[in-house]
Amino acid sequence: MGIQIKTLNYLLENIGSYFSDKKKDLCIGELGDQMIKRSCYEKLDSIQFPLKDQVIDTGYGINNGMGAICSAKDLFSWYGYNHVSFDLNGLHGAEKYDFSRKINEYKLFFDIFTNIGSSEHIGEINSIQEFESGQNPQYYCFKNIHDITKINGLMIHVVPLIDSWGYHGRYRYSKHFFDLLAKENNYKVYHYEIYQFSKENYYNGSKSIFIALGKNIDNDFMSIDEFDHMPGLFDISNGKE
Repeated sequence: MGIQIKTLNYLLENIGSYFSDKKKDLCIGELGDQMIKRSCYEKLDSIQFPLKDQVIDTGYGINNGMGAICSAKDLFSWYGYNHVSFDLNGLHGAEKYDFSRKINEYKLFFDIFTNIGSSEHIGEINSIQEFESGQNPQYYCFKNIHDITKINGLMIHVVPLIDSWGYHGRYRYSKHFFDLLAKENNYKVYHYEIYQFSKENYYNGSKSIFIALGKNIDNDFMSIDEFDHMPGLFDISNGKE
């Protein structure tokens, strides 16, 4: 998993404007063990980040920005955030939690929660050796994010748009899905855009939804039945919406 320069700027700009650049004592949660990619080098050089010259091969080589500089935990901790990441791989200090099942810990814990190219993998079969997803994986993924985000907290999603990203991941999303998610759970859509990472990466491009949602009140997340009947979420493993 990786954070490219477009995504890093989106995170920093939305967090900075939402919290008026306050960093001290803010707690940020992260879905997936994210890595800061080499495309962020100039940004990290400009702020004199001490690990900027590291080169980490995350399994895809290091050319054309594919390598990494550090974990997102390294960077956001340096910025001054209290950072907790969640990933079944347990790497770079990530907590081993399964977001395809209900999580009872961390209730109303995070000021900020990020889902950068991770939720589309929640519910994949054998995504990790000997791992079996729980039922209703997408429901519990978004419910968990809702439950562990504080009132007036910020949730940031960067996820694949429908009809894009080839066969990478299991799920695709539409703006309609997030509009309904916001409406049914009393979120404020703080910022939204669609961005094309690269037309060459996948046969149908790599367009992604960038959306920042403010959690306004401490209400219960919508029911499983309501979520399951909400259009705009596509399971490409069976071709169904």
